[in-house]
Amino acid sequence: MKRTDDESAGIRQGRLSREFLDACRSYILPSASDPTLEVLEVARVDVSTDLRNVTVHLALRDGEEAPRPAVLKAALERAVPFFRRMLAEAVPMKRTPLLRLAFVSLKNLPPSPPPADSASAPPEEGG
Repeated sequence: MKRTDDESAGIRQGRLSREFLDACRSYILPSASDPTLEVLEVARVDVSTDLRNVTVHLALRDGEEAPRPAVLKAALERAVPFFRRMLAEAVPMKRTPLLRLAFVSLKNLPPSPPPADSASAPPEEGG
């Protein structure tokens, strides 16, 4: 059975979301040089259905104190070009999506999708 364009776009959107999440968590955020970002972790990455926009949701690490809102906002704005360039290198696409960094409370955030490698892992057998 052939997939429709909507189904294919949804599958690609989910795959890209997981790839962007993995890249942000594994090396993009840890390699950022701004000390304000050191207290944050990547909570979730959302990719729009048209694949033109990406939102990286950042939250405080457990036990960390939040920076002042003005300092945090400025740090996130400065980090956008770095994140966008690194995502373009990590996940090659015909067009690099626009990127937005958002600070969120983990209490209000839905769970993130599973990592890309867990989707292909065989189920464990009980024994």
